[in-house]
Amino acid sequence: MNQALPIHRSVAATRPRYADRIAGFFIPLCLFVEPANFFMLTTADFYEVDRFAVPISLVLSPFFLLFVFNSRFHQYFRGGMFLFLVVIFCLYCLVMGALNAVMRSPDAILFAYQWIIPFVWIPYFLTIMGTERFKTFMRWFLIGVIANIGWYGASTIIEFVAYGGLGDAGRMSQNRILPGQYQIAVYVPTAISFAMSLLNAMFFSKELKISRKFLLMINGGALIVLLALASREGLLTYLLSTILLFAARSPYLRAALFFGGFIAGAMLIINLNAIFEAFAASDFRMLNKIASLQNEGAQFGGRDMMIRESIKVFFWDPLFGSGFLPPNVSVFGDGILAPSAHNMYVDAFVWCGLFGGLAFLAISARLVYGSVMMIVSQRLKQDHLYLSLFGVVLMVFMVVSNNLNVPMRQPIISPLIGLMIAAVIYQAMLRRKARR
Repeated sequence: MNQALPIHRSVAATRPRYADRIAGFFIPLCLFVEPANFFMLTTADFYEVDRFAVPISLVLSPFFLLFVFNSRFHQYFRGGMFLFLVVIFCLYCLVMGALNAVMRSPDAILFAYQWIIPFVWIPYFLTIMGTERFKTFMRWFLIGVIANIGWYGASTIIEFVAYGGLGDAGRMSQNRILPGQYQIAVYVPTAISFAMSLLNAMFFSKELKISRKFLLMINGGALIVLLALASREGLLTYLLSTILLFAARSPYLRAALFFGGFIAGAMLIINLNAIFEAFAASDFRMLNKIASLQNEGAQFGGRDMMIRESIKVFFWDPLFGSGFLPPNVSVFGDGILAPSAHNMYVDAFVWCGLFGGLAFLAISARLVYGSVMMIVSQRLKQDHLYLSLFGVVLMVFMVVSNNLNVPMRQPIISPLIGLMIAAVIYQAMLRRKARR
């Protein structure tokens, strides 16, 4: 089970290290550092744009980029072109960002770096993949997930008890109780969703030795927090990933889910109006947001309009797009209000131009193909089941999240994406070696 790739290195090189514990704990921890704050953890309100806060994992990322010099990482360049494509995309982002930082705004290089953060973590993950170090990383990943859910869960409970409800119109208020909470309307729920899904994948593959009751408690806490954060995308991806992970483990469960889903869907359609009316009258923010989907023009949460406006920016300069600056800057003409398309694939062309957009699209297509191969590979399911289940989670991310939001360029989510990308590359290496 989970044999390491054959490489001539000493056993000591693959033993767990403090770096694995640090990465495992802090990657799923959705707390933000504010350097100007005496307490370090941010206390900025949602609408305060003059505050500077970064996720803890972003502070750590330059140190883990040093694994690019590790020989165990270098072996993945042999026989595969995917990593070369990633390197080309990263170099393009950095060069274009640097040029636009000189010619237009220093912010361009920061936004360019935002696009490559998921790939910054790949050398570390590929270095530990298939060794005891990876198991140590996942054990501390579990601790980090528990700490994260505990932090946001405690904030939810305290706010509910102290104020008689959740203060942000039925949703948890940002930093009202505990500090360090930031981007809780969108990106924190996404990070919680996928961190929990990856943890479930490790448990279902029997790679993580914890009791079912304990895992059920963790999932219950995660679900409560996601409901309190009132993010439709975070809740959707968590539920979809969980259902698919269960289905991947049992053909009988797949059949039960199919018939159960058909019956539930029929009942939902029959009673749709009554359900929406009840949700709209509720004081709970999540239910209000679901009910609002039936409003005229809100079926896609305004994404269709955002995409149309963003495409205008692309056609203003198809070759270079916005040059890694927010697409709503004045240089693109009056009347274009397009801070984001809220779609990762459209945003790639808008922010990066034609060449960068095509490179990102090629990377995304390779990841989708890789996730499919991880799911369908029978031999992989026998010896490396966790990779197959990681493929399930990655597919949900690429198909759902990337079409609803822009999570691949969000620092708080980037390490989780880097982990799934590394799994795709590692699985491709295993397949190549199996064919020899």
